[in-house]
Amino acid sequence: MTLVPWLTATTNLGLPILLAATGGLVCEKSGTAALFLEGTMLTSAFIAIRAGGGVTGLIYGLTAGVVVTGFHYLLVHRANVKDVVAGVGLNMLALAATSFTERIIPSAESVPTVSTATGVMIATGCVVALAGGCATPKIRLKLDMTGESELQARIFGIDTVRVKLLSHVTAGALAGLGGALLPLMGIGTFVENMTNGRGYLALAAIVFGRWQLATVIAASLGFAALDALQLVAATQGIKVDADVLAMVPYIAGLFALLIRTKRTAGPAELLKA
Repeated sequence: MTLVPWLTATTNLGLPILLAATGGLVCEKSGTAALFLEGTMLTSAFIAIRAGGGVTGLIYGLTAGVVVTGFHYLLVHRANVKDVVAGVGLNMLALAATSFTERIIPSAESVPTVSTATGVMIATGCVVALAGGCATPKIRLKLDMTGESELQARIFGIDTVRVKLLSHVTAGALAGLGGALLPLMGIGTFVENMTNGRGYLALAAIVFGRWQLATVIAASLGFAALDALQLVAATQGIKVDADVLAMVPYIAGLFALLIRTKRTAGPAELLKA
């Protein structure tokens, strides 16, 4: 297996996972479980293609991501639905809605795509901006206190409603961009269940990365490297069962979740989920 195709596939698959994981990290730091990442990415991928692809597709994909997470915010923090239930429900709804629409009105066979270099610049800019924002003492304090104890945060005068809302918006924007990049840096069209569990890989990267930005980034790229094996094997003529290779990143993700200990536990509010 040559290195260049594998690195290219890792980049194309890794950027969507990376963006979703970093966005989900912010939401989880505020104390809300980010199980909605899969549905958010899938919806954004669908909308990005329907919007015509290219830069327009990215903008529409980002917007769709914010709408999905905004709906999640309303379910959890206004209708008092458990965040885990709301997240799983949105994932199922996104899969059913996009699959049904795709069968009734198929997407265009090809739309304008974006280059890998453009995707790298977008992802790098987003991650750098996020790191800079979270490194600000005031923002970091508000996130950490809200995630550890929403009640105590309110006692200290922190507007926890605003913190959680902005965390959802951030998660939706980044996961939306990630979902839009998935088809736009690849085949340029939408297929049913296109994310194929990559939103859950992003969630596993958050847990495996111990809710720390640097290690979450490393875990995201690691899962993407495993995910890229099946694509490279197919193009390079390597005779390995495709189903076996397809399972590798998800087995790694499950293993990452199983080895979580008290030492790697995230914000205290997540334990209530």
